[in-house]
Amino acid sequence: MQEEGVDLLMQLIRHRGNAEAAQGIARLATTPGGMDLLRPHLPQARRWLPATLNAMQALKIPPSQALPLVVESLRLGVLDEATRRRYMRALKASGAWLDAYGLWLAQHSSTVPLLYNGSFDATFVVDGFDWEYTAVTRSRAGVIVNQLPIARRGLVLELEFTGRSFASPLLRQHVFVPPGNYRLRGEYMASKLRSEGGLAWKVVCTTTGAQAPARMEAMQDTGGLWKQVQVEFAI
Repeated sequence: MQEEGVDLLMQLIRHRGNAEAAQGIARLATTPGGMDLLRPHLPQARRWLPATLNAMQALKIPPSQALPLVVESLRLGVLDEATRRRYMRALKASGAWLDAYGLWLAQHSSTVPLLYNGSFDATFVVDGFDWEYTAVTRSRAGVIVNQLPIARRGLVLELEFTGRSFASPLLRQHVFVPPGNYRLRGEYMASKLRSEGGLAWKVVCTTTGAQAPARMEAMQDTGGLWKQVQVEFAI
């Protein structure tokens, strides 16, 4: 395809929302020279990339094929949040974990720690590699997850148990770590809580299903004080 043909398809997408034109761009993106033809149009990606990603899904094209386009659009600041989240979900659903994590790194433009937002001091980023939890209406929730500002500590994680049943895990995060020994350490403050079994963490390999269970010590009312807690596990 020549540049003139690409220009025509782009106009059809931007001005008419033409689905066939979006499929044409989607197929072009998978060809060896497709990126070179599409690169000049990336500053306007907000106007055609979402339709192209939808077309790729309709054509059963693996979402990872569009990763160079998405990363470059992210670098240019023209990738809207809704499209980024939808594309990240598609990568994860297809099993392209490395590509999904590569997009996460590109989004942050720097090296991120093994455990992102480990102190819960930043607002959770939805559809990424931050903490995840299942949102439930307050009237039905067994546990209400919130981030609460505390003086001299910033944001902290708040778990409010309502007495209703709840599903586990309460909170989870996908991480990329090599084999080795690891330690989770932090502080907690509890009121009207008694948990003889402690707080259980379960580390599960998404590839093999192998598990490295770990359990913290019993947790009880701390009388308004912050207490240290830690757990160790091996991968």
